[in-house]
Amino acid sequence: MTRIASIYRLWLGQTARGWGSVGGAQYGVQRIDYDGETIPFEMKTVSVQASGFEIEFTKPVDEVTAGDTSNYDLSHWGYDNDEGYGSPRLDETSIASGDVTATVSDDERTVTLDLPGLYLTPDDAAEMIGGTRVCELATSGIQSSDGESLEHPNAWYTLNTLPEGAVTHSLSTWATPNLAPL
Repeated sequence: MTRIASIYRLWLGQTARGWGSVGGAQYGVQRIDYDGETIPFEMKTVSVQASGFEIEFTKPVDEVTAGDTSNYDLSHWGYDNDEGYGSPRLDETSIASGDVTATVSDDERTVTLDLPGLYLTPDDAAEMIGGTRVCELATSGIQSSDGESLEHPNAWYTLNTLPEGAVTHSLSTWATPNLAPL
């Protein structure tokens, strides 16, 4: 972003090379001018913690909707790392909302999701997927303190290493991997 005469501008170059293009042209340039005041209600950051994830929002959240664990759908999976292009999702696993604890911070801008058994042991992860997991966090019903809904309710996190202090869970203890908690 460039700041010129108190105006924030973002210039975007577009090409259809490798991706579909919106509109009739195969290319284009667009300018976005920020008014300096509008802040959408969004997940600002999602970061991994020893027991789950921490979500920071751009605005204070409604404590009731943000603290309701049924508003969070969490899943994770791995990919086969080999010389071929692409891989199906491997060991796709969902977390039941009843197994999640959501804690809203005092300033109402951060929610901490505690997820039991979120992490595979390093040996299980390395053997199965080269140590990488993709985690998807899909939300619904979460509102800001002034009643706004999230503009973009989904987030993805690529987990390459376990955070210090992470509680691990071995695949061998899960009877049904597709139904096991994260």
